[in-house]
Amino acid sequence: MQEIRKFYDKYAKEVFRFSLYLSGSYADAEDITSETFFRVLLKRSKTENNELITSTIKTYLFVVARNIYLENRQKSKRETRILTVKQESSITLERSHEKDNELRDLLAFLLTIDIDDRSALLMRQEGLSYREISYSLGISENLVKVKIHRLRQKLNKWRTGELYE
Repeated sequence: MQEIRKFYDKYAKEVFRFSLYLSGSYADAEDITSETFFRVLLKRSKTENNELITSTIKTYLFVVARNIYLENRQKSKRETRILTVKQESSITLERSHEKDNELRDLLAFLLTIDIDDRSALLMRQEGLSYREISYSLGISENLVKVKIHRLRQKLNKWRTGELYE
């Protein structure tokens, strides 16, 4: 039981953050995160040596989370809700409102990007190598690099307002 708790504590925040930026919804991200760990631990208990065969466990967790998100999206074609962030009480109300708006805008922008492109960018932001991302998405390493480069350019244009000019 201790081993499972350590495993969860080590990766839960990263899986949640990845799920949040995929789904744009705090509640959906919580569901995806819990389902991810449930499936991974269930699969682990069914393997002979209790080991998962993957390049890294973090890559595997992101792939499972992405697949759960896609399954959920297929099941319900509902509009994605935008996250309402709870800020710490020490932050002033004005600053909190400003940060909420920035986060909502960023989430709204990310949700306009194709799911595979968004996944590649988010996995890279989480520290995965290009090789791990290419393995996860089933595309070449060079294509991953191109996608991420183009998305970073698009994100920079969005930040500066050039995207809508």
